Amino acid sequence: MNTQKIIKEVSVENPDQHWEYINVKGKRVLDLGCGDFGNATILPYPSTFEYFLENEASFVVGVDLNNIDIENLTNKVDINKVKTLTMSIDNPQQIINLIEENNIDIVKCDIEGAESALFDVPEDNFRKVEEYYIETHSEDLHARCISKLTECGYDIYAEIILMHTGAACKVLFAKRV
Repeated sequence: MNTQKIIKEVSVENPDQHWEYINVKGKRVLDLGCGDFGNATILPYPSTFEYFLENEASFVVGVDLNNIDIENLTNKVDINKVKTLTMSIDNPQQIINLIEENNIDIVKCDIEGAESALFDVPEDNFRKVEEYYIETHSEDLHARCISKLTECGYDIYAEIILMHTGAACKVLFAKRV
């Protein structure tokens, strides 16, 4: 396990800083919460969905409950390297199915509190994923996420504190050991 966890404060949503510690090159990514709240045409930076493709992910499954965002993103990328779904994540079986059906290596989760569905994914299913990048939306969810990752044998190697949320939101980066 890594004894030197990186902790950094960030005040922007730009993926270069918000998701700085990713390594998706050649990996299959499940992007839970891939939308940009309808800001695709006005943001000066890419969505996470586009960011993962720019960082050479081999395949990205983008999931968001905003159908307009899904349509916008699908129209902007190489459709041979992506799959998009409009859906709300509200139970662990959805996550299990998405991981297994798409042979996922990495899960990025930023679903505004619904990350709690991850906590009920059984350990054998949870451990099929090499890395998790999870944005937590409260101190309780943050603590529960750390507990789940640790119990399932993941090294939390970096944490970003999102100062523009009053430090209420944090991003955890974890690798299976």
